[in-house]
Amino acid sequence: MINSGSRFPGTMRTHARGVTLVELMVALVLGLVVSGAALALFMTNKQVYTSSENLDRIQESSRTAFELMARDLREADGNPCSSEITPVSNGLKSHTTYKWWSTWGAGATANDAGAGLQGYTGTDPFPDPDGFGTAAGDRVEGTPAIEVWTALPTDIVVTSAMAGTSADLTVNGTTGKGVAANDMLVICDYNHGAIFQATSVGATTIGHAASGTPGNTSADLPPSVYGPDASYADRFAYISKMHASRWYVGYNGRQDRDGNMLTSLYRTSFDGTTLTPAPDEIVEGINGLTLSYHVRNGSTYDEVPSSWRDVDAIKIGLNLAGRDKAGTDQQTLKRDYEHVVAIRSRSP
Repeated sequence: MINSGSRFPGTMRTHARGVTLVELMVALVLGLVVSGAALALFMTNKQVYTSSENLDRIQESSRTAFELMARDLREADGNPCSSEITPVSNGLKSHTTYKWWSTWGAGATANDAGAGLQGYTGTDPFPDPDGFGTAAGDRVEGTPAIEVWTALPTDIVVTSAMAGTSADLTVNGTTGKGVAANDMLVICDYNHGAIFQATSVGATTIGHAASGTPGNTSADLPPSVYGPDASYADRFAYISKMHASRWYVGYNGRQDRDGNMLTSLYRTSFDGTTLTPAPDEIVEGINGLTLSYHVRNGSTYDEVPSSWRDVDAIKIGLNLAGRDKAGTDQQTLKRDYEHVVAIRSRSP
């Protein structure tokens, strides 16, 4: 019998041969190189994605902020009547907590009375609880703010002249028009206007007695009687619902990973029903706000205009920051944007 092991010497030894230490080390090095390259590519793609996501969020936040602010600011001092009427008289008592929404018609000077808007510099606190602070909803010290007042249409018109300044208003109907007792209303015609609180609302009447909260200072509706204009068939006295809003940068009660307090754009809105309106967080990631104002026939935008009644455009500047440290310096991405809003009632 032929011995297969001696016929093919070394055959079994060849099949049993393993990997040498040098070959194993080379394979490990090559594997590490490939894994490292794949990991680096993954991290780069993740960084690019995070940066793009933060930039998209910043841009979307800026669009939202500008759009919502513009809706309010554009309608400042608006009313259904002529934009050239004399200043609106305010017949409301000043609210003990929230004074700002009841000051349309007031002003530091005669030229500021009835301005329909009021700005605050970074050192000017609000005259009520929404002032500077560090709690959620409090305004960030050093940032400006703005308040605007306007009249929202209700399709209610005065159908007959008042018998006297304290007489109830006779109107074309209140059903389904969103007006109820205790609402703050604005009445105007082509000569004058006034703000008052409705103390009673009937099917075709609206009362304005010296009662309610905050209430009217007098039962007389300033400055004189309202009703249709006998000389013009299409001229009526219109009744609208008072709307006031305030925009500012405030703390939102949250912190970033480093423990820094985060800020957002806030809006406090008064629509004539809730006497103590709470601020609403509109857009997060707003680090800073700048406001400057242009007056009729002016050539510059100023932080404090010469006359609030003559302001016809507002320049808004926003500084926004992303959520993640996605910048090349390992810090959060920040961008500055500007937007100009023209006041509709004062545009040429």
